[in-house]
Amino acid sequence: MQALNRVQLIGVLPRDPELRYTPNGTAVASYTVLTYRGWKDGDGSLKSSPEYTNVVVWSKLAEICNQLLVAGSKVFIEGRLQTRSWEDQEGVKRYKTEVIADDMVLLGGRAGSGPAMTENEITIPPAECLNRVQVIGNLARDPELRYLPSGTAVTTFVVATNRTWTNSEGVRQESTEFHNVVCWNDVAEHCSKDITKGQKVFLEGRLQNRSWEGEDGVKRYKTEIVASYITASTTKDEVHATDDYTAHQPASQATPSQAQDNPAPAAPAAEAAPAAVQSSETAQAVPAAPASTNDEIPF
Repeated sequence: MQALNRVQLIGVLPRDPELRYTPNGTAVASYTVLTYRGWKDGDGSLKSSPEYTNVVVWSKLAEICNQLLVAGSKVFIEGRLQTRSWEDQEGVKRYKTEVIADDMVLLGGRAGSGPAMTENEITIPPAECLNRVQVIGNLARDPELRYLPSGTAVTTFVVATNRTWTNSEGVRQESTEFHNVVCWNDVAEHCSKDITKGQKVFLEGRLQNRSWEGEDGVKRYKTEIVASYITASTTKDEVHATDDYTAHQPASQATPSQAQDNPAPAAPAAEAAPAAVQSSETAQAVPAAPASTNDEIPF
């Protein structure tokens, strides 16, 4: 199953990167990219909301990021989505979705050349931000359509993408990522009617993180793709029942255990046939649904 799994971000770092080394000496850097999304509400007032995206960088690029980037740096990042899991000290399985970056461009010079900035002072206009996700994959299950009390349609589904690479020992490896997807309004209603489990789709949207408190009182987080454009092929690939897509389940983003080596080659692109569904609202200018309703999405 050919797949595309690409993320592009333009934003600023609210904190300095953290660099560490794995037991075999491979460098790995982690940092957060802050972006803002702007839109107009029903009264025409301009609104904006921040989005914090976890980024992980490996090998030489990790060392370059650690040398060049500081809190306040404006960067372009390109990479792929990856969800990993670990067990916390209580034995509870946790999940965390990150962008594994394979390209970084420093925009506007090194922020460290000026006075130090506090995290509260760091911001960026929504018009200067980019938060774009493009995925080609197969539906791991049928879409689920719900209506909020306001009557707004929202559909959720999971898209599976495969990635293959050759490790340092020359052995071919393969892994599957499962992406949570949510779409709103007309796009939501069309998806619930026109796409089914196993069908290959191309979708474009933005990353979004949501949080809520579970029945056990623990705050949980979920990373998903808010899709503004979806086009489906006329063919289906078999999604095996043995494929583990528990990674899309809600989970707390506690501090992860020690990172492991994970090469990050670019994913090969696949073809998508016509049959497009596109929102009449743009993803950046007008949100598909009011921000206040996002936490009401059925899990």
